[in-house]
Amino acid sequence: MQTWLDVLRTELSNIEPGTVAEPEDEVGAKDTVVGDVPDELKQIRGLALRWKTDCLFELTDALKRKLTGNQEEAERAFTKSSELSLKADTLMQIFWTSLKDALGLWEKDAIGIRKGWKVVSFENEEKPDMPRIILGGILGVPASLVGSEEALIMKLLRNQGNVQ
Repeated sequence: MQTWLDVLRTELSNIEPGTVAEPEDEVGAKDTVVGDVPDELKQIRGLALRWKTDCLFELTDALKRKLTGNQEEAERAFTKSSELSLKADTLMQIFWTSLKDALGLWEKDAIGIRKGWKVVSFENEEKPDMPRIILGGILGVPASLVGSEEALIMKLLRNQGNVQ
């Protein structure tokens, strides 16, 4: 049985970088061009977008089948849609992480890609509270539900078994 990584390798090898549709947004006045998207990352983004599109087709198919009373086939299509969505989202996370690594952009507030495969950085007007987001993720709760830093640290220590 092929694993997802086997399928991923095969799918990516079948994508020519020049065939992937580039972003349509132009570089904006508040954008700073910081580099270009490497070819292998174009392939990853292209596959992620294709899987997201396939996910929507499966979802549409599932809804049609449900309306016609074919519950078993509807469930199969819903499952496939969910699978494709998760895989596409995971691949898109790999794209952004790899792009930040390739161009050394970890200190940038926010990045994006524009027409001509230009990578841009820009000021994020709503700066996230990264310590709260990261610790909230570790604790398994949304950052918005995490209280003060003191409360957050206490929750973390409780989860590690260091405090009751």
